[in-house]
Amino acid sequence: SNGLSTFYSGYTLLRAISQSNGTIYLLAYKDGYLHLFRSMDLGTSFKRLFRTAGSDKSDLWTNRFGTDSVYMIDKNKVYSLQDSTAWNKIADVTLAFGADGIQSVQLAGCTIGSTTKLYTMYRLESATYFYASGVNGKGWSYKGTLSQGPFMSNSFGASPTTFDLLGFGGMEAFYSSN
Repeated sequence: SNGLSTFYSGYTLLRAISQSNGTIYLLAYKDGYLHLFRSMDLGTSFKRLFRTAGSDKSDLWTNRFGTDSVYMIDKNKVYSLQDSTAWNKIADVTLAFGADGIQSVQLAGCTIGSTTKLYTMYRLESATYFYASGVNGKGWSYKGTLSQGPFMSNSFGASPTTFDLLGFGGMEAFYSSN
């Protein structure tokens, strides 16, 4: 790929996502900043769209079956990508714990028609907390806790066709419809 030569010098890749039209987004972290790269040619070339202050406790989600909005979470702040030029803050997740204790965060979602619901998983040292948004990433609420952590960075997901159907994998596999 062209356009990623600087990417390999100290960046930490947080998430790669793709859309049905072949657009690929890479979210990376380096030195206190989040960097968003985009390819519109199936990964042949990438362009850095921008960098913004942020943490390595961030994740990215989009509907892989469409060309819907791209969403990002940085600790407890939720954003949507506006016109490929800037992040628009859409919500804060009110956490039942301090943001400094977050070890990892994963973002998932489901889009049906013009409605998107987002879900996030926070891993702390002794527990994993789950939250769900209302319509289009707004109005977050706490949904539950597990005493084990995710197996890897892809161990939390949402059904692409059914709101509120979530899956989570650690040493055991779990699902929830609420």
